[in-house]
Amino acid sequence: DWIDTHKAQVELLSSNLAIIGLEPDNVNAYLTEQKSLLGEEYSSFWLSDLNGDWYAANGNSGSIAERAYFPQVIERQETVVSDPLIGKADGNLVVVFAVPVKINGKMQAILGANIKIASMLELSVRRLFLAGLIPGHVTLTNLVACVSMIGSAVIEPPP
Repeated sequence: DWIDTHKAQVELLSSNLAIIGLEPDNVNAYLTEQKSLLGEEYSSFWLSDLNGDWYAANGNSGSIAERAYFPQVIERQETVVSDPLIGKADGNLVVVFAVPVKINGKMQAILGANIKIASMLELSVRRLFLAGLIPGHVTLTNLVACVSMIGSAVIEPPP
C-alpha cells in the first residue's frame, strides 16, 4: 500500500546514510540527489540529532523536539508517520516519515521525509476518477465532494 511503499523508500535512504556516514556535506549531497530522483512528491528531506535539532539540504534548520512524532521515533526506534502538519523544512502541508538512522544497531539520528498532502490528494482523486467513482466531467463541486469523500484517505489513499 501507499504508506508501506513510502516507508520502505525512506528506510532504504536511512540505511544508505548509515553506510555513507552522517557528515553534513555527505548527507546534504545524498539527500539532494535522492530528492531529485524520487520527484516532487517529496518536498524535503532532513536529518535530526537525538535532541531534535535538524538541518535540511536547503539550508533550513531548527528543532522538532516539540513535534508529536519526535518522542515516538526516539522511544520506539522505528519509523513513525506523522499526522498532517506544516513542514518546518519547507512550509508545505505534509506528512512526515521519521526514520531512525542506526549505525551498528544503535540509533544515531533521525531521517525525515516530508511528503506533500497535495500529492496524496491528487493521487486519491486520480484513483477515484479512474475507478469511476467521480463522474466523467469533473466540476469544482464534484472535486470538493471527492475530497470530502476521501476523508482519512488523505493519509491512506485508496488502493
